[in-house]
Amino acid sequence: MEAKKPFKYVNSNSKGFSRIHNGEVFEYHDKKKVRIVDPAVLSRIHSLVIPPNWTDVWICPNKNGHIQATGLDNRQRKQYIYHPLWTAFQEQDKFSRLYLFGKSLPVLKKQLEKDIKRDLCDQRFVCALAIMIIQHTSIRPGNTIYRNSNGSFGLTTLQNRHVKLHPGKVILRYRGKKGVKQEKTFRNKRLYDKVEKILQLSGNQFLQYLDEKNIKRAIKPCHLNSYLSEIYGGEVTSKTIRTWNACFLALLHLLETFPENTKNRNKSCRVLVSYVAHVLGNTPSVARKNYICPVILKKFAEGSLDGWMRRYANIANRDKDTIVQKKLLMLLKEC
Repeated sequence: MEAKKPFKYVNSNSKGFSRIHNGEVFEYHDKKKVRIVDPAVLSRIHSLVIPPNWTDVWICPNKNGHIQATGLDNRQRKQYIYHPLWTAFQEQDKFSRLYLFGKSLPVLKKQLEKDIKRDLCDQRFVCALAIMIIQHTSIRPGNTIYRNSNGSFGLTTLQNRHVKLHPGKVILRYRGKKGVKQEKTFRNKRLYDKVEKILQLSGNQFLQYLDEKNIKRAIKPCHLNSYLSEIYGGEVTSKTIRTWNACFLALLHLLETFPENTKNRNKSCRVLVSYVAHVLGNTPSVARKNYICPVILKKFAEGSLDGWMRRYANIANRDKDTIVQKKLLMLLKEC
């Protein structure tokens, strides 16, 4: 991680080149909206093979940028084209960014605390509320295309009927990916009050905000990702939070099932993965491959975490989050 990298970290929310549809061909404009005619620049852009169906295309002006292009696909999901060396680097070091995300959690917390106190139901307030709900529940962000075509829901597509307020807790009941029934519960007095506030807006949509003209608008996943990227100054998405939660829950589960989990480590690993998958709403294979840091499973399997689990197995609940987070950062640093 410390070695000099052959690419430069860039923010795809900054100014970049754009793609304009002109009849049957595409034109490319620079940051000043001037048509690009330089053969070398055009050659690089063409080599990216940006799908013709993408809209709102952003192209990195720097040939060494770790993100080379972004755009929205047919389902309005933001897609990325990365520098090939960045892709290789990420495959080799898949959880490296998660360490940086975890180290910067105080920065995220500070901004969330600020925005959740906003009096208006504006976009920043609703984005902050949505991110905090994801932190508490690991719910998928959702997508209008999946809602319309499959009848499946995520956080940004939930309707008021999916949200139930009970004394001291909020329950989200909905049909998730692949038609699986999901139920997410969180207990937090302040979030309860904010959810109650936003439910007072008219309409069926749960997460909606009022724009500068006081018109109700739906929150979309791209709003959440832009909000996170603005705070972190890089590509952080809702999936980053879900991945952090998966790793955190895996370690917490190990701590709370010690020493019983050491009797049959292979079985305990399967139980752990199934538990995390259930919380995420994923299959165990997806949870193991894409969300749980392999170092956690490896070190548990070889017994390297036994000393840590033994030391903190009976620690007070109020201290567990701090202990687990500290250990998780240590393990992620080894990735």
